[in-house]
Amino acid sequence: MQEELDLIREQAQKIERSGALGRSRSYARLLEFLVECSLKGRTPKELEIAMEVFGKGAGFDPSQDSMVRVYAHNLRQKLDHYYATDGAAEPQQLSLARGEYRVSLTR
Repeated sequence: MQEELDLIREQAQKIERSGALGRSRSYARLLEFLVECSLKGRTPKELEIAMEVFGKGAGFDPSQDSMVRVYAHNLRQKLDHYYATDGAAEPQQLSLARGEYRVSLTR
């Protein structure tokens, strides 16, 4: 189990160093937050992500603002692109489950 957790952290660091997340720190912060939650064995809620990653207040309404969902969708695309290019030789890949905010390792 610890080995898998180390691999998740290692993959996230490789992705960040590659530049695949772009210049914006928002995607890096989102990935880091989701990885840390996953390493702790929990899946954060959309409101928690909005507050912790994007600095939104407790009044943030996910039903009225799709920001977190849009960032998660774009992060999935960035991960897919990374593993289709720079990370194509990686035996393990990070994936962000659709409909969830949980990072997992796939082989």
